[in-house]
Amino acid sequence: MTRLLSTEGAGEPIQIHDDLAFERPVNGLALAYWRDRCAGRTMPARTDIDPAGMRGFITNVGLVDVLTDERGQPAFRVRLAGTAIEDVFGPMQGKLLRELPPYFAARWTGLFVAMADDGVPRRITTRVAFKSQDFLRLEALFAPLSDAPPRVTMLFVCLAVWPDV
Repeated sequence: MTRLLSTEGAGEPIQIHDDLAFERPVNGLALAYWRDRCAGRTMPARTDIDPAGMRGFITNVGLVDVLTDERGQPAFRVRLAGTAIEDVFGPMQGKLLRELPPYFAARWTGLFVAMADDGVPRRITTRVAFKSQDFLRLEALFAPLSDAPPRVTMLFVCLAVWPDV
């Protein structure tokens, strides 16, 4: 099943796929790594994630803290953004999602909330809607991590971007 996430005028809708049939090899590698890290649990903890095990896709990896802001609303901090991510979207490591450009934050906040609520890995597809790069396609793995199951405390993301020719 595929569902569309409206992005309130900030680019084409984001497609959230239940199937994990990734087109891009880095995402398949990341999914296999995440599954291995689960070790029989529904999701791994942050401490189960080790950069040494991510050869071949680490530049595409992002880690996003799932937080609650001062008003009790969901908030997200980009703990890690690989170079392949920052090459497309610019510097974001260490920043709260709401500190990034408003149209970027508006486009991705709903997705991050949905991924934290789902608590299972998902395949995401869309077109990049940042700095006139809409000629780029995007496929990503969003998978949950938790130091306090069943609550998702971090999102493990592997993002692949390529020209749509």
